[in-house]
Amino acid sequence: MFPSRGELHIALFNDEGLYIEQTSKANFWCQESFHGVNLSSLRPQALAEIFKQPVVDTWHVNCLMSGSIKWTIDFEKDPESLLHKIHVPFEFQAAKAGHVHGIASWFDVAFIGSTETVWLSTAPTEPLTHWYQVRCLFDRPLMVYGGQIVRGAIRMLANERQSYDVEIWAESGQTRVSNTLDLKNPLFRYTGTTVLPPAGCANESPSDALLQNAGLLSTGQMDYTVHNMINGFAGNYCGTHTNTTNPVSVVEPPIAVAAQMVHTQDVNRDIFRILAQSHSQIMQGQNVMQTGQ
Repeated sequence: MFPSRGELHIALFNDEGLYIEQTSKANFWCQESFHGVNLSSLRPQALAEIFKQPVVDTWHVNCLMSGSIKWTIDFEKDPESLLHKIHVPFEFQAAKAGHVHGIASWFDVAFIGSTETVWLSTAPTEPLTHWYQVRCLFDRPLMVYGGQIVRGAIRMLANERQSYDVEIWAESGQTRVSNTLDLKNPLFRYTGTTVLPPAGCANESPSDALLQNAGLLSTGQMDYTVHNMINGFAGNYCGTHTNTTNPVSVVEPPIAVAAQMVHTQDVNRDIFRILAQSHSQIMQGQNVMQTGQ
């Protein structure tokens, strides 16, 4: 029997962008005078229909708010009836403070042969498959702090459409969230773009790292004033590139100079405005010189 064994993994996740995206789809039903008709009473039902859709996409592992637990089935030994009703209780310890927006899930299957075993995994840490991963949103976010215990369950009931009706719930303290989903009617959200980590995961300034990689930060970490910025723009801080047929001094764009100013305490919009004006004037002067030559 192939696959020989299957594992369903579930974990808590946080994704503010996904939650806002789904919630905003019901904004049309907030209108109180759509051609004279008040639609606001239909918004709760519209929102419930939107949240019934499991979200099929992929995501960065930093979205997870907990470790995962697994439900296992042995396809060679377990009866088929075990798949008709799947009940997975869970107890997670929140890995960090934040909102829990729902339950993320993926599966692994094992092909156990006579000489070796091969695993196929759809985990977010593994190469992407056409199954992606599946996330089920709660009806509203559940706020937790780091180390807090979250208890709940996921219940999957087989239906006549060769799929499952899914019920999920979780509680922490006095707060309980839940949702009912139709696995037959998912939202296919994958775009094919590279998955990026969620905001707030960097331990250092990403902007500094970007500028350092681009070679734009000065090694002395000096503070500059507006005066020497403007003077330096045409002098010390300008890049000069020589063309053998038509020697021309090419001034670096303002952003290259501004990048050296990231440690100045008084950098503001006026500085960048002056830089832009100075750059424009210098370039205009060079054009005149080239025309004269």
